[in-house]
Amino acid sequence: MAERKIRFLMCILIVGVLIKASLTLFTLFAETSGESITFSRAEAANTASQDKGDRLPSDGRGKKKEEGNHRSLIELIEKKERELQEKEEALRLEEERLKALKRDIEDKLAQINQISARLKVLTIKKDKHIEEKITKLAKVFESTPPEHVGTLLERLDTNIAAQILLHMNGKKAGAVWGYVEPDRALEIIKEMSKFR
Repeated sequence: MAERKIRFLMCILIVGVLIKASLTLFTLFAETSGESITFSRAEAANTASQDKGDRLPSDGRGKKKEEGNHRSLIELIEKKERELQEKEEALRLEEERLKALKRDIEDKLAQINQISARLKVLTIKKDKHIEEKITKLAKVFESTPPEHVGTLLERLDTNIAAQILLHMNGKKAGAVWGYVEPDRALEIIKEMSKFR
């Protein structure tokens, strides 16, 4: 959007410069050829009446008025050029601000991506560490008598109990079920189904 505004202002500035240059050339041409240029309605009417044969005496006021019109046009063009330059400068400053903001956002996104990657690595390490501990516990439970394992599984968190049973030898895990209360066994089985 800022680029469109800049292009628009540049076009207006170029048109203003072309108009100024055209007027300057037109004025120079008129002065060198000795012809007078009319800009006001009164002078246009005066010229029209002269064409019909009603010649008015020339007293030099027309040329002064013409020069005043030229000056006012040039001043107007210069004023518009200054306004365009001010707007162009404001747009340039806004564009710089937006670019700096974009760089800042890109830097923060890069930081977020780095943190996300570190968290992912840490999560993988944590999951691996938990997996190792569960595997060790499963081996300990395999060497423990089934009645003691059943009592321990009733007290453990359902998720951990399910993971331990999944890591145990199938035959030894099956022997434990006879020592776990039916309601608790159902909870553990439901949790185990989430892992498969």
